[in-house]
Amino acid sequence: MKPLILILGYTNVGKSSLYNMLLNRNTAVVFDQDSVTRDCNVQSYTTKSGYDAWLVDSPGSTEHSHAQSDDILSDYIEQADLILYVIDAQLGLHHIENKWIRLCQQLKKRIWVIANKVDLAPDCHPSIYHLGLTNLYLVSVKTKQGRSLLLDELSTFIKHHSCGNVVLENEDPSTHIMLMGRPNVGKSTLTNLLVGKDVSVTSPRAGTTRDMLTYNFKWKHQLFTIHDTAGIRRQAKITDSIERDSVSQVLSALRSDVSLIIYMIDANNDSISDQDFKLIRMILHSRTMVCLAINKCDQFSREEQKHLVKRIKHEFFAYSFLPVIYISALHGRSTSKLMRSLCKIACQRQSYPTAYLTKCLYAAIEQHQPPYINGKRIKPRFMHATNQPFTYIISGNQVESLPISYQKYLSNYFQLALGVIGIDIYIQYKNKHNPYQQPN
Repeated sequence: MKPLILILGYTNVGKSSLYNMLLNRNTAVVFDQDSVTRDCNVQSYTTKSGYDAWLVDSPGSTEHSHAQSDDILSDYIEQADLILYVIDAQLGLHHIENKWIRLCQQLKKRIWVIANKVDLAPDCHPSIYHLGLTNLYLVSVKTKQGRSLLLDELSTFIKHHSCGNVVLENEDPSTHIMLMGRPNVGKSTLTNLLVGKDVSVTSPRAGTTRDMLTYNFKWKHQLFTIHDTAGIRRQAKITDSIERDSVSQVLSALRSDVSLIIYMIDANNDSISDQDFKLIRMILHSRTMVCLAINKCDQFSREEQKHLVKRIKHEFFAYSFLPVIYISALHGRSTSKLMRSLCKIACQRQSYPTAYLTKCLYAAIEQHQPPYINGKRIKPRFMHATNQPFTYIISGNQVESLPISYQKYLSNYFQLALGVIGIDIYIQYKNKHNPYQQPN
C-alpha cells in the first residue's frame, strides 16, 4: 500500500509551498498570510522512479486553532507513515508546536525536520537543534536550495516502504466527482458525510474551504473520488487574492479527469442566481455531466417543500435533463438517492450504432417534418456518433440551413429518445456533398 506523508508545522512557514514543490504543480493555494490552508489537502505523489505515496498538506497550527481542524489533523498524524515537520529557519520553533511534536513522538512517528527559508537565515535558529531529531533538511522552497537531496531521500523512503495505513481506500478509483456551488451551500458537509469522517472543515461562515480537497470513498462496493472545492462567487465580488486563486483551481479542474459534478444549491435562497446558471452553463460547455443537489431541505415544512419543488422545476425548465435531488447533507437525508442518481448518470451509454441513430432520426422527421428552403425540403439522411461524449453529427441535403427552432426540436427529441440525463445532447450538422453537382 502507498505510504502517507504528512506535511506539518506552524502557520505560514511554507508548508503549502513545499507541497507544491514536491508535486511540481500549484495544487495548494499559496499566499503570504496566516491560515490560508484550512483543510488537509491530499494528492497522489509519484517519484521519478515510479513509486507512489499519498502527500498531505495540513493547515498551520496556531494558538487559536479550530477544534474540528485539530481533530482532523490528529487523525492524519495517527495514519501518517512519515511526518515532514516544516519550521521557519529564521524564527525557529513556536511554543504551540510542542504539543504536535509530542503527539508525533508518543505515536512513534518517523519525523523529518524541514528547516525552510534558509536563504534568509544561513544560521538556523537554535531551537531547531534542540528537538534532538536526527533527520534535518535545510531547504529554501523559494530558491530550490536543498530540493534535490530532499527529493532523493523521499524517493528512497517511499521505495523501501512496504506497508502502511492509508487514509484513502483505493489508488485508482473509477469515478471522479467534483462538488461545485456558491459559498456556504454545504459542500464540505456533504464531503464529510460521503467519506464517512470529518475530513473537511465546516463552518457557518462562507469561504471556509480554499483549496480543492480530494478524498476517496466506497458506496455499494463502487469506488469514487470526490473533490471538495471552494465556493464560487460573482467575479465582481472576488476581492481576496486567495479566493481568486481558489476559484482558478476549480475552473482548471473542469479540464481535468472529473467526469461528474454535483452542483449544490442552498434551498433557502429565494431564487436561483445568475451566477448559478452561469456556472452550470460553463460545466455543460465543458461536456461534463452534472447533477443538481438542493441542500438544507430539512429546514422546510412539507407544504414549503412542495412550493420549493415547484419553484425549482420552473427555474430549471430549460435544463429539464438535469436530475434534481433534494437533500440534507447535515442529516444525511436522501444522500443514497443522490448516489443512485450519480451512478445512473455515470453508467449511461454515450454512443450508439449509426443504423440505430438514423432510425431514430427518421422517426423524429416523421413526427415533425423539416421546413422548405428555396422551394426544396431539407432532408436529413444519416446520424452518427463522434468521439466526444453525447455529441452526434447529422448529415444530409442542406441540413446546415436548418433553422435553430428545428435544431432545438431534434436535440430535445434525442434527449428523450436516448434517455440521456445530466448532460445535453449536442448535434452538429454537415451538408452531404453531391459528387454530380456542377460547380457554380
